Amino acid sequence: MEEYVIIGTKQYWRQGEGPWSINPRKPFPMSDISGCKYLGEEPVDTRQTLVYQYDRRFASGVARVRMWVEKATGLRVKAHFNDINPTPDSFERSYTYFFGDNIREPI
Repeated sequence: MEEYVIIGTKQYWRQGEGPWSINPRKPFPMSDISGCKYLGEEPVDTRQTLVYQYDRRFASGVARVRMWVEKATGLRVKAHFNDINPTPDSFERSYTYFFGDNIREPI
C-alpha cells in the first residue's frame, strides 16, 4: 500500500511502513485532461457525491479517472485511475481523500 500526505506544495509519500519521501507538488496542465463528463450522483458512506469522469495524460500513457466530489463541500472524496491501454506494467490506482486541521507533516 502507498500512502500520500499532501500539504500545500509538498507531497509526502511512502510504500507500506517504509521511510517517507518528500517531493514538490505541482498542478498538472489542464491540457493533459480530456473528455470530462458528469456521470450523476452517488452516495459514498454517508455523503452524497457528484461523480465525474475524465481522461488524463501521463508520461506513461492515458488513464481514465473517475472522481467523487462531496456535494455539500465541493471537496474530493475518492478517485479511481485505470489505464485506457493497459501494458504489462499497468496498474489501477484508487485514492481516498481526507481533509482537516489535524493533518500534519509526517516527518
